[in-house]
Amino acid sequence: MLSFTFSKASARAEDDPKTGILILYMSAVIRFVLLAVLFVLGLSFLDVSQAFPVVLTFVLMQLGQLFNLKGKRRLTD
Repeated sequence: MLSFTFSKASARAEDDPKTGILILYMSAVIRFVLLAVLFVLGLSFLDVSQAFPVVLTFVLMQLGQLFNLKGKRRLTD
């Protein structure tokens, strides 16, 4: 999905760079919403006792990434 979006944005950016950027931003939003929906659907098949460790691990990983970015100016630093 990501490679398809990049190729589509590159093709559109030749004509209008703003359209290419818009495609990339919309792709990021769609992927984020899709991740959230699939995450909730996946957890709905688990019992409460099995879902809690998954949610806790997900939250801790996101916090770890947040602290990892602290002090960096760019994502590539």
